[in-house]
Amino acid sequence: MSSPATNSRPREITASRERVWRRPLRSGGERARFLALGLALFLLYSALTAGDYASKVLAATLRASNVELAVRMQPMNAAFHHLLGRLAFFERQDFPAALAHYRRATQLNRYSARYWLDLANTQQIMGLPGESRASLAKALAADPTNPRVASEAANYYLVLGDIPAALKLLGVTVRHSPGEARNAVELSWRATQDPAVVMGQVLPQTPEGYLLLLQVLMERQETGAAARVWDGLLSLDQAIAPESGFPYIEYLLQQGEVAPAKAAWDRLMRRDDSTRGYLAGGNLVSNGGFEEEILNGGFGWRYQSDPHVALSIDGREAYGGSRSLSIGFDGTPEKDAGIYQLLAIEPATGYRISARMKCEAIEGAGGPQLAVLDGSSRKPLFLSAECTGTRQWQAVTGEFRTEPGSRLVMLRVVRVPGRTLVRGRLWIDDIAVERK
Repeated sequence: MSSPATNSRPREITASRERVWRRPLRSGGERARFLALGLALFLLYSALTAGDYASKVLAATLRASNVELAVRMQPMNAAFHHLLGRLAFFERQDFPAALAHYRRATQLNRYSARYWLDLANTQQIMGLPGESRASLAKALAADPTNPRVASEAANYYLVLGDIPAALKLLGVTVRHSPGEARNAVELSWRATQDPAVVMGQVLPQTPEGYLLLLQVLMERQETGAAARVWDGLLSLDQAIAPESGFPYIEYLLQQGEVAPAKAAWDRLMRRDDSTRGYLAGGNLVSNGGFEEEILNGGFGWRYQSDPHVALSIDGREAYGGSRSLSIGFDGTPEKDAGIYQLLAIEPATGYRISARMKCEAIEGAGGPQLAVLDGSSRKPLFLSAECTGTRQWQAVTGEFRTEPGSRLVMLRVVRVPGRTLVRGRLWIDDIAVERK
């Protein structure tokens, strides 16, 4: 049985709660006053919500007269003052009115970076640089980690002539907002025209940042500046994928800068033990034995897909080493196998070429041939004998002389003429081109 002590306290608490929460309305007057108070609170709430809804509807029309009415209905709403400022600024170009509304918006809500940025822009237009700087500082303080705020503030600092402050903010954008990084790099270049400044003050010390600046400079054909960025990129003590450097090498080739393009290729390949196999000393052909992977760029082997030509690296058939290039033809007319390599050469100079070729069941008029073509005119400088029928590994040797003024030749597998059907398989290995 429970003791009296354990039963009495809960009854006291219950009684106390009944006294607090269950006050009966004994008289008609009390009930009337209670209902009147409830009705008044309901009407007040309805008026407030209706007014809030009405003011928002008015503001949503984006008509100045309606927004002004919304401001009168809710004078402490910072968003309505900011909206009036934008309407004055963009629609009427009434900068003093915009300034007043932006100031009021920031007074009511000092935590909106957008309000401070618009105020800073208006102050700058109205010739108030000191106030504009102060507003920019408050915008950054309101949202210090937002790269878009940093990017917009950087633009205003550039207008004010404060390039160091702008570059610092653009660096924030590059590091923290990949989607805005390119615009920030372009703006940095336009502001400074100095790749060293951009690399030192804006870019993170990563290959991605340098490659982005390099892309911007190539598009603007700033070859000298691009070369300095390339040097900076290769000076980073970080891994660089060979493929990332191919656009720069291609750009130099398109500019006719063959020697710098070849130098860029050589430096790129020497940076890592895994790519040094693409350089073969006196042999101008990179990866002539097909022991390395096909890079499809630079001064390595390049290929073009063709549904009627099967290109592959064959690890079961080789003359030297463990692999060779296999080319299969399915019976359609093909004048080119779709694989080639660019070679940097000296003009009016003699060269020797050698290779090994094997063919299996090659049928058709005009078997495949190893060819050296001038890089500009595509004039054949060397054509090997045709590989037809079935033959074991055969030596291909010959000589050619480059054209005066030429700096580039192309090594290809062709058919002359190429209008007839061809079927079968060809293997090539140990290709070498050396200066005489």
